[in-house]
Amino acid sequence: MFCYSKSSFKVLSQVVLGIIVVGVLVHYAIYFNNRQILQIHSDILQTTPRQLRKGNWNIYQMSGITQNLSRNTSDSMLLGNSSKNTSSSALNIVNPHSFSYIINEPTACTAYTELIIGVITAVQNFDDRMAVRSTWGSKAAAGYNVTVVFILGAGQPNLQAQLMAESDKYHDIIQEDFVDSYRNLSIKSVALLKWVITYCNSSKYMLKADDDMYVNVQNLVQALRSESRTDFVMGHSFIGAKPVQNKNSKWYTPLEDFNEKVYPKYTSGTAYAMSTKASSLLYQASLEIKLFWLEDIYITGLCARRAGVSVVHNGGFNYQKLNASGCVFRKAITGHQYSAEEKLSIHTQVNDPKLKCL
Repeated sequence: MFCYSKSSFKVLSQVVLGIIVVGVLVHYAIYFNNRQILQIHSDILQTTPRQLRKGNWNIYQMSGITQNLSRNTSDSMLLGNSSKNTSSSALNIVNPHSFSYIINEPTACTAYTELIIGVITAVQNFDDRMAVRSTWGSKAAAGYNVTVVFILGAGQPNLQAQLMAESDKYHDIIQEDFVDSYRNLSIKSVALLKWVITYCNSSKYMLKADDDMYVNVQNLVQALRSESRTDFVMGHSFIGAKPVQNKNSKWYTPLEDFNEKVYPKYTSGTAYAMSTKASSLLYQASLEIKLFWLEDIYITGLCARRAGVSVVHNGGFNYQKLNASGCVFRKAITGHQYSAEEKLSIHTQVNDPKLKCL
């Protein structure tokens, strides 16, 4: 049996009391830190794009808040109702998408949105965006279960005020603060994936399309509804494509960028669609593998392979320019490289009840 003197008992009591005090302080520190994190997240989601662009906010203040959010929250807090655990501790993140919104529309999607369309555009492409809004991307053409947004990065500063005025009018612009360039197309597509699973996770499908495309949305929806797989990306697929080793080529790919002999199966980046579940899986994969500048190969090839997402070929997706006629697009899903005038002509013919096609 052990015996303690009064002085020993006093020291022991002080040690125990000290441990209890430290435990209480740690508990409250964690509690208040979590409250601060949740409050930051709440402030971001409740701040409307109009508030961020006007009033007491400016781009630099907004950037500071969103960077603070990304430092203090895991990816899972930004991914809506993603079915997989996407916390930073569960991922080997080598390619964090840590850019901030310059313009955002967090309420663009509704509970009725079945298909979200992200049109890849650039700041200066005002006419192309207007052509999409007035033709295949209009509510009358696409349907009220379809939401269309335009995805872009930071472009010429002298055009930013005009872009913000456009955003105030149409509320369909999503802009992040990466440099908008051809070499950054992969970043732009990752931005779309992240936005969809953060703000439009209740939708069933997503389409990514360039702003010079014409899309028959009704044909697209029919094709998507007919697909039995749940984790898929659909488009015009390529099998057996090899990296270009000619240094004079626009698509030259050095071995340090891609050291395999053949690219995985992928779809043309002009337009591809997927289940919203697949968009979540592809976004997760994009965080875990090195960024590759050829966007279609990166998203629908490398990320799809990593995520186990099926690449489905559909002949209705055309990466080349088809004849700009209504009869062609009553059967096709997409066609490429159309001017604003050609989009309007196709759209008028497609919807002309007097047009007879063979």
